[in-house]
Amino acid sequence: MSASLLADLVDYLATQASLVKGTSLFLGSLPEGSGLATAIVPTGGASRPYSVCLAATFQVLTRGADAGLVTPLARAWAIYDALYPSRLPRRNVMLSTEWKLVLVDAIQPPADAGLNEAGRRIVSWNFQVKALKRSA
Repeated sequence: MSASLLADLVDYLATQASLVKGTSLFLGSLPEGSGLATAIVPTGGASRPYSVCLAATFQVLTRGADAGLVTPLARAWAIYDALYPSRLPRRNVMLSTEWKLVLVDAIQPPADAGLNEAGRRIVSWNFQVKALKRSA
């Protein structure tokens, strides 16, 4: 998995889902604290190696500010819709000047993952991408 792909993916999602990187959207892990937050976490796996594409899988974790489900679920669906707008695999998205997403495919839709140790609601979903790094 490429660190630049993750960073560009978070930048793209911040724009598409009207979130702020480092404030409401994070890369790698959820921040400490109790407020509403979303993180894009690489899962470390790919479905299989591709000769010309980088294949990577990610988990989207949204933590609510309390035990309620409505707000974190709505946030998770906003990100889902940004990547997967018609509920069909999305193709040929120019992520940045460096990366083109050849395919974005949801592994499953947002779902309630229960409460964390602080009693805050967690919503989770996973997706995979196949990306091409543009030549310099």
